[in-house]
Amino acid sequence: MPFFNYTAKNKTGKTITGKIEGNTSAIAAEQLAKSGLIPIKVTEYKETNDPVLQFSRKYLEPKPTTTDVIMFSRQMNTLIRSGVPIIRSIDGLAESTVNKTLGRALKDIAQSLSSGKDLSQSLALHPKIFSQLYINIMKVGEQSGLLEDAFRQIAHYLDLEKDTKERVKTAFRYPSFVLAAMIGGIGVINVFVIPNFASMFASSNVDLPM
Repeated sequence: MPFFNYTAKNKTGKTITGKIEGNTSAIAAEQLAKSGLIPIKVTEYKETNDPVLQFSRKYLEPKPTTTDVIMFSRQMNTLIRSGVPIIRSIDGLAESTVNKTLGRALKDIAQSLSSGKDLSQSLALHPKIFSQLYINIMKVGEQSGLLEDAFRQIAHYLDLEKDTKERVKTAFRYPSFVLAAMIGGIGVINVFVIPNFASMFASSNVDLPM
């Protein structure tokens, strides 16, 4: 289903812009009207065709890490607890985040929320950043009215998951080093030692022992 960029006015007369999903521009405008917005302009959204920019975003820009998502979740918990509206919170974090990929994703999420979608639906637009567990916890938080707690819980869970992964990596580091040293030693024996013995046995007309 295609996306459309829109410009609309809300109930207070403020002009807002965003992105909305719909089969046609007319259906997208109708969805905006149902959400209480007055559509002014609706045009089809198209990704940039600049190959250099696409290559840079795909291969050169660092992807959001678990630490980035944990930081976002903790900041959202603090902002919501302080009474800051969720769209304004996400918009602000989109501008301040260091990771550009995460920043663009947060802008898309804020636009999706402005078009009337739930937070869980908006997060689902970026499955490479937000896992299904993350989305499900946000859905429960929305339904129970405890979104602040949902962000706190997911941040705690991701922190534990990150710590567990680091412990596993540390535990495997020494055995990996030993295994690499053994493979290297066997390689040296096969390349340098055994050929010398083979030539010695060959000069004596004796078969090399197994």
